[in-house]
Amino acid sequence: MLKKSSLFLLFSIPLLAKNPFFQPLPFKEAIIEYNLSGTQKGFQTLYIKNYGRYRVYYKNLKTNFLNKNKKKESYIIETPKWVYSLNPDKTALRTPNFKYLLYIRYKDLSKEDQKQVLKNLKLLNFLPIKDTRFKIAKNFTKINDISCDLLLQKAKRECYGYKGSLLLKSKIKFLGFNSTKLLYNIFETKTDPKLYDLSDIKIKDDKLKSVQLYELSAKIINLLKRKLNPKNIFINVKEKDKDVNEIIQEGIKSLQDI
Repeated sequence: MLKKSSLFLLFSIPLLAKNPFFQPLPFKEAIIEYNLSGTQKGFQTLYIKNYGRYRVYYKNLKTNFLNKNKKKESYIIETPKWVYSLNPDKTALRTPNFKYLLYIRYKDLSKEDQKQVLKNLKLLNFLPIKDTRFKIAKNFTKINDISCDLLLQKAKRECYGYKGSLLLKSKIKFLGFNSTKLLYNIFETKTDPKLYDLSDIKIKDDKLKSVQLYELSAKIINLLKRKLNPKNIFINVKEKDKDVNEIIQEGIKSLQDI
């Protein structure tokens, strides 16, 4: 297992302006609102700064699962290098930004491997894959007049816009639990700088999750180093193949009323 000191030394690497795993949003600052339904009901507000390089996720939800009702608020700050999960007592758990971990590994590749990674990222339309087994339906639909690419990964079905840089809708369904998140408003406006302020927060590294993310980044980069076969990745919704229809029924139809 990677030692904590080894993992966090990697963050002395300069963050270049062009991280190929980060795709900028078409607006500099914005407030984006989501509705949460299903087993979890409530709302999420996403605050955007610097074309999405800095993000704040505020979520207020009520969960009804296994006959138990729970109310929860969560507050997450994402920077180009780190993700901070804040607690009410002004403490936060810190993990590396997964896009930056991928960038670190990408920088260590040969020029030839880097070219192949870039080709695959363009092929996947920069969708944020976090598993080596996935399916994609490009230009699946539109949400709020934004073109949406469907990404199927395990129990998650997600639709992304703007080259994978903004989640438009997601649905998770397993073992009686189901949750749907749907974007319904984007306000292009300045956001309060205090939202991103960590000066009074006591920060602790989440060592276990950080190492898990680091190991996952190795698997994703190893996948992207190979020439991907589009036939194994993309769903053509017009095909009549039985296997494809099964995927559509399981994945696409689970995005109800999309």
